Amino acid sequence: MPYIGNVGDNDTVDTGQLKDGAVTAAKVAADVATQAELDLKAPLANPSFTGNVLVDIDDTVSLGNATYRFKDAYLSGGVYLGGTGAANFLDDYEVGTFTATIADATTGGNTGSTHAGFYTKVGKLVTVRVHMNNITTVGLTAANVLYARGLPFASSADSGNTAQGVVRPDNVNLQGARTFMTTSIGASDTWCWFSACGSAIADTAVDVGDITSGTSDLVVTLTYQAD
Repeated sequence: MPYIGNVGDNDTVDTGQLKDGAVTAAKVAADVATQAELDLKAPLANPSFTGNVLVDIDDTVSLGNATYRFKDAYLSGGVYLGGTGAANFLDDYEVGTFTATIADATTGGNTGSTHAGFYTKVGKLVTVRVHMNNITTVGLTAANVLYARGLPFASSADSGNTAQGVVRPDNVNLQGARTFMTTSIGASDTWCWFSACGSAIADTAVDVGDITSGTSDLVVTLTYQAD
């Protein structure tokens, strides 16, 4: 049966059992009979738990309720959501910033302006957002493909997880009859490239020369999977 009762300030729970003289066998039996909850009552400064706190009833006991909620959870591991398999395990959530660098090669080559970006990572799924305003391409080779380097996490090594994102261009020369842009990331990459697209016409890579240095803007949102 689950161990149920009241835990006061500085009480301890050791290997699933309440160790408080105020919690009697009769009290626990009464709580079980009425399906009472483990009641952590204020004042509660630093209750101490060692080992595992367990119940032997599956899919029944809730942690908190709509009226009395827990505040913060500090986990060194992860949490299983909606199931107990590996696919249900969430071990990471974070937000942060990164710096995107305009370049004319995936590595080496020449670099142009840098731009502050933001990311959100939930498990393996990464979403980046960056406003690249007044892009500078001085010193870059005009005929080379345009890249943005410095994404915060390398993409998955699985080539099946390549991803495309949304781009809002401003003052960018879209070649031919193309009317909109996308961005793409391949496998195991920390950079993306850009494509000009249109109706009934093949897409083509956006080159450095399609950017007007100091004037062109690219607003980018890209979601991809990391390892």
